[in-house]
Amino acid sequence: MAGRTVPKHVRVYADGYDFSGYSRTIGPLEWVYEEADLTAQMGDAAKGFFPNLASVKLGTLNTVLDNTPTSGPHIVLKIVEASRIVMVPIGIQAAPASGDPVFMGQFVQLGYTGEIVDKSVYANAPFGEWDVANEIAFDKPWGKLVHPKGAETGANTGTSDVDNGGASAAG
Repeated sequence: MAGRTVPKHVRVYADGYDFSGYSRTIGPLEWVYEEADLTAQMGDAAKGFFPNLASVKLGTLNTVLDNTPTSGPHIVLKIVEASRIVMVPIGIQAAPASGDPVFMGQFVQLGYTGEIVDKSVYANAPFGEWDVANEIAFDKPWGKLVHPKGAETGANTGTSDVDNGGASAAG
């Protein structure tokens, strides 16, 4: 998994829709702990942070505007102030594969604007910090991709490596 990557290996999924073919940029993907002054009145200066008080931000999703009635970015992103589950798998030197890094969480979409650049129309959707009401479902924004997007066929009787359940028995 070591190595650099390029933007064409980044995928974006929001609320179950694949925006990878439309996405131009996303980010910055942030996970920051703000420093707190923990100095006691008669002690030495000390800085620290509170482990459960991270600031997690998705940044802005910039896409090519497509108003396809059932699945284009315009149909999904035109409703602002909605809480969306967003996943950003980052492929290492290729399309995302199992074990590659992924940034995921539930974020509130703050706005939706369009702009014309060189005769093309683009849409921008800024997202705020992750939705605190759903923070318990996502304790960390960064993880490893378990399974990349792809078509699956046939039953599999092998055991999976997630929850050690059978793959054809809700595993």
